[in-house]
Amino acid sequence: MESKHGLLKALVVEKLGLGGAKTKLRIVIDEGKNRHIRRLFGALKDPKFGTPLKVLELKRVSIGSFGLDIPSGEWRYLSAEEERRLVQN
Repeated sequence: MESKHGLLKALVVEKLGLGGAKTKLRIVIDEGKNRHIRRLFGALKDPKFGTPLKVLELKRVSIGSFGLDIPSGEWRYLSAEEERRLVQN
């Protein structure tokens, strides 16, 4: 999808589960622009009703090769291995 923020795309979209009218997806993007996923799904239409799709919840699980294994809103120092990977890129 083209927007004023540039081309919005998902590299991978994987269906994880269904619950009534809700579908749980895993989405991989290579660059996250402002409200990227919400804009992308808002441009798609519900096949039954023709209304834009809504994103009800987003959870970031990684940034690049760094997994986010800490509670939301908290922080930690990088490990020596993480620092090495960051410097290599």
